[in-house]
Amino acid sequence: MVVSDRLGAKVDFINVKSYGGIETRGKPKILSTITEDIRGEQVLLVDDIVDQGDTMHTVLEYLRTKGPAGVKTAALFTKPWSSVRPDYSLGVVESWVVFPYERGEVRRLRTRETGRARS
Repeated sequence: MVVSDRLGAKVDFINVKSYGGIETRGKPKILSTITEDIRGEQVLLVDDIVDQGDTMHTVLEYLRTKGPAGVKTAALFTKPWSSVRPDYSLGVVESWVVFPYERGEVRRLRTRETGRARS
Protein backbone atom coordinates (compact mmCIF):
# COMPACT_ATOMS: atom_id res chain seq x y z
CA MET A 1 0.00 0.00 0.00
CA VAL A 2 2.91 2.34 0.66
CA VAL A 3 4.19 1.80 -2.88
CA SER A 4 0.76 2.51 -4.38
CA ASP A 5 0.53 5.72 -2.33
CA ARG A 6 3.92 6.86 -3.62
CA LEU A 7 2.95 6.04 -7.21
CA GLY A 8 -0.49 7.60 -6.88
CA ALA A 9 -2.05 4.29 -7.87
CA LYS A 10 -5.38 3.02 -6.57
CA VAL A 11 -5.55 -0.39 -4.91
CA ASP A 12 -8.61 -2.60 -4.73
CA PHE A 13 -9.25 -6.22 -3.81
CA ILE A 14 -11.31 -9.08 -5.19
CA ASN A 15 -11.99 -12.03 -2.91
CA VAL A 16 -12.03 -15.30 -4.85
CA LYS A 17 -12.30 -18.78 -3.40
CA SER A 18 -11.40 -21.87 -5.38
CA TYR A 19 -10.07 -24.28 -2.75
CA GLY A 20 -12.39 -26.19 -0.43
CA GLY A 21 -9.59 -27.91 1.48
CA ILE A 22 -5.93 -28.75 1.24
CA GLU A 23 -5.17 -29.43 -2.43
CA THR A 24 -8.94 -29.68 -3.13
CA ARG A 25 -9.83 -27.27 -5.90
CA GLY A 26 -13.27 -26.28 -7.12
CA LYS A 27 -14.58 -23.77 -9.63
CA PRO A 28 -13.44 -20.24 -8.70
CA LYS A 29 -16.16 -18.13 -7.13
CA ILE A 30 -15.92 -14.35 -6.75
CA LEU A 31 -17.02 -13.57 -3.19
CA SER A 32 -16.49 -9.79 -3.26
CA THR A 33 -15.89 -7.43 -6.17
CA ILE A 34 -13.95 -4.23 -6.72
CA THR A 35 -15.20 -0.89 -5.46
CA GLU A 36 -13.09 1.36 -7.72
CA ASP A 37 -14.27 2.48 -11.16
CA ILE A 38 -11.67 1.08 -13.59
CA ARG A 39 -13.33 2.25 -16.81
CA GLY A 40 -10.58 3.59 -19.08
CA GLU A 41 -7.85 2.77 -16.52
CA GLN A 42 -4.75 0.59 -16.82
CA VAL A 43 -5.11 -2.31 -14.35
CA LEU A 44 -2.55 -4.66 -12.84
CA LEU A 45 -4.10 -7.90 -11.56
CA VAL A 46 -1.85 -9.51 -8.93
CA ASP A 47 -2.08 -12.99 -7.40
CA ASP A 48 0.29 -14.98 -5.22
CA ILE A 49 0.31 -18.09 -7.42
CA VAL A 50 -1.24 -19.19 -10.70
CA ASP A 51 -1.81 -22.94 -10.56
CA GLN A 52 -4.25 -24.16 -13.21
CA GLY A 53 -5.07 -20.57 -14.20
CA ASP A 54 -8.81 -20.85 -13.53
CA THR A 55 -8.90 -18.13 -10.86
CA MET A 56 -6.91 -15.61 -12.88
CA HIS A 57 -9.01 -16.37 -15.96
CA THR A 58 -12.24 -15.85 -13.97
CA VAL A 59 -11.04 -12.52 -12.55
CA LEU A 60 -9.73 -11.33 -15.94
CA GLU A 61 -13.17 -11.99 -17.47
CA TYR A 62 -14.83 -10.07 -14.61
CA LEU A 63 -12.44 -7.10 -14.88
CA ARG A 64 -12.87 -6.83 -18.65
CA THR A 65 -16.62 -6.30 -18.15
CA LYS A 66 -15.72 -3.11 -16.23
CA GLY A 67 -14.16 -1.43 -19.29
CA PRO A 68 -10.50 -0.92 -18.38
CA ALA A 69 -8.13 0.49 -21.01
CA GLY A 70 -5.89 -2.52 -20.42
CA VAL A 71 -5.14 -5.29 -17.96
CA LYS A 72 -1.71 -6.76 -17.17
CA THR A 73 -1.22 -9.73 -14.85
CA ALA A 74 1.40 -10.57 -12.23
CA ALA A 75 2.00 -13.48 -9.86
CA LEU A 76 4.73 -14.41 -7.46
CA PHE A 77 4.82 -17.94 -8.86
CA THR A 78 3.33 -19.83 -11.79
CA LYS A 79 2.88 -23.57 -12.24
CA PRO A 80 4.26 -24.96 -15.53
CA TRP A 81 0.87 -26.46 -16.47
CA SER A 82 -1.11 -23.24 -16.01
CA SER A 83 -3.46 -22.23 -18.82
CA VAL A 84 -2.70 -18.57 -18.04
CA ARG A 85 0.78 -17.06 -18.29
CA PRO A 86 1.05 -13.86 -16.22
CA ASP A 87 2.77 -10.91 -17.84
CA TYR A 88 5.08 -10.75 -14.80
CA SER A 89 6.17 -13.56 -12.46
CA LEU A 90 9.10 -14.30 -10.16
CA GLY A 91 9.35 -17.89 -11.30
CA VAL A 92 7.87 -21.28 -12.06
CA VAL A 93 7.34 -23.90 -9.33
CA GLU A 94 5.92 -27.41 -9.50
CA SER A 95 5.49 -28.12 -5.79
CA TRP A 96 2.61 -27.18 -3.48
CA VAL A 97 3.34 -23.74 -1.99
CA VAL A 98 2.17 -22.64 1.46
CA PHE A 99 2.72 -18.93 1.96
CA PRO A 100 3.43 -17.65 5.51
CA TYR A 101 0.02 -15.95 5.70
CA GLU A 102 -1.70 -19.30 4.94
CA ARG A 103 -0.17 -21.41 7.72
CA GLY A 104 -3.05 -20.88 10.15
CA GLU A 105 -5.60 -21.76 7.48
CA VAL A 106 -3.69 -24.91 6.48
CA ARG A 107 -3.49 -25.98 10.13
CA ARG A 108 -7.25 -25.40 10.56
CA LEU A 109 -8.09 -27.40 7.40
CA ARG A 110 -5.85 -30.29 8.40
CA THR A 111 -7.52 -30.41 11.80
CA ARG A 112 -10.96 -30.46 10.17
CA GLU A 113 -9.96 -33.15 7.64
CA THR A 114 -8.21 -35.46 10.11
CA GLY A 115 -10.29 -34.71 13.20
CA ARG A 116 -7.19 -33.88 15.23
CA ALA A 117 -4.61 -31.13 15.44
CA ARG A 118 -1.34 -31.49 13.54
CA SER A 119 1.70 -29.27 13.76
